[in-house]
Amino acid sequence: SGLISARLGITLPIVIASLLLATLIAVPLGILAARRAGTWVDVAVSAGSLLGIVVPSFWVGLMFIYVFIVWLDLP
Repeated sequence: SGLISARLGITLPIVIASLLLATLIAVPLGILAARRAGTWVDVAVSAGSLLGIVVPSFWVGLMFIYVFIVWLDLP
């Protein structure tokens, strides 16, 4: 419990920020897909959300590193 509580101060803001960002992206896209049910917009949003669930997070992290460091040449 000592190790967990020592890292909680760093981890908690990251978790809150990621949940807030995910909510700000997911809710409008869900509303958009619901309003355009049966169209290509609905299919695209549904496919994107399914892809986000299926792809492992470690692979997405590696791809972000590759894009931002190699392609965009950021430090």
